[in-house]
Amino acid sequence: MRNKSVGYTESANFSCLEDLEQTYTMKTITPVTLAYCGRENCAPEWTFGPYVREHYVIHVVKAGCGTYSLRNREFRLTAGQMFLIYPGEVTLYKADAEDPWSYSWIGFSGYRADAIVEEMGFTKENPVITLDSTHPVCDSIDRILEASDLTPANELKRMAAFYDTLAVMIEMNPHEKKRNLSDVKYVNMAVEYIASNYDRKVKISEIADKVGINRSYLSNIFSREMHMSPQEFLINFRLEKAAQMLRETKESIGSIASSVGYTDPLTFSKAFRKKYNDTPSGYRASSPELTQISERGQYHGNTRL
Repeated sequence: MRNKSVGYTESANFSCLEDLEQTYTMKTITPVTLAYCGRENCAPEWTFGPYVREHYVIHVVKAGCGTYSLRNREFRLTAGQMFLIYPGEVTLYKADAEDPWSYSWIGFSGYRADAIVEEMGFTKENPVITLDSTHPVCDSIDRILEASDLTPANELKRMAAFYDTLAVMIEMNPHEKKRNLSDVKYVNMAVEYIASNYDRKVKISEIADKVGINRSYLSNIFSREMHMSPQEFLINFRLEKAAQMLRETKESIGSIASSVGYTDPLTFSKAFRKKYNDTPSGYRASSPELTQISERGQYHGNTRL
């Protein structure tokens, strides 16, 4: 089976690292994950779209100007502004003919992604924000691009720079929204309990009892914070833990199935294939590799950029 690919393009006017989600296994328990990022000095009237994204994508305009269109609205942007693309929305953006923009971008997803963009100050009514300075954000994105090789050290460097990028954007919002920390605490306790007991049969009522709230309340706040039910989280956690073990160990598939709470290897294989569209053995054989490209448009991965 063909190995999964992470694309890295580096040219004079375009740099991009994409399909990074191929490198992650524990997505369910991770609040937000980096999908791709890049920077570009656009040609006059360079246009992208109409197109629908699967991730949140933020573009930071470093120089020049252009337009961003969505939902029959058009925003004129100049240097020092950033605009947000929401997943599932048809958008189009175009560089100015006389003074085309240069920008950096970052795409991400995760159960905390929607809350994070709200904490930055974005809304669907106002998907454009003016920054005091673009340098901190763009510098963080540059650090991600510099750590393109798929090594353990670079994975940590990318993660650190990614979280720094998001943190800088939130800090620039003087009206950062506060979350209900008591509910977050309960959800975190539930996640910790699942992470410690996923290898055996766990009932949601048992988790609620350990957390100290009733099952209905736990289900409500868990779904609000994690965008899935506790049962869905448990299933995803088990399968992602299995994927991690397939990548990192030589344990047999039957042993891995048992270690993540499946007594029947066939049931495990069916559940794994449903989530990953691959068999456990096929997944183990297809580790991600870096594909290096010298020109824009030559890499054909999962994302259109």
